[in-house]
Amino acid sequence: MSPANDNSNTTVSVPNTKPFLIENWRATLKHAWSVKVDLLLILLSGVEFGFDVIAGSPPIDPIKFAGLAFLVKVTGLGLRFVRQTKVSGAADE
Repeated sequence: MSPANDNSNTTVSVPNTKPFLIENWRATLKHAWSVKVDLLLILLSGVEFGFDVIAGSPPIDPIKFAGLAFLVKVTGLGLRFVRQTKVSGAADE
């Protein structure tokens, strides 16, 4: 085997894939509707857990509550794709 065909000492550079925050994370956290809807979903999850622990049976039907949580989550997902000028900037024209 000739040295030109020997690939045993080949090194591959891997880009730095450490997670990092986006540049405008403060504006996103403060203004993005998807974040606000996610916070509402967290609150609903806490209420559901609290009813189960404290009351044993929530005052709302669990199926309806799960449906409400589902709608909130789907809304939050959809809002991630909506342009918001305070977060995304002005529309490119």
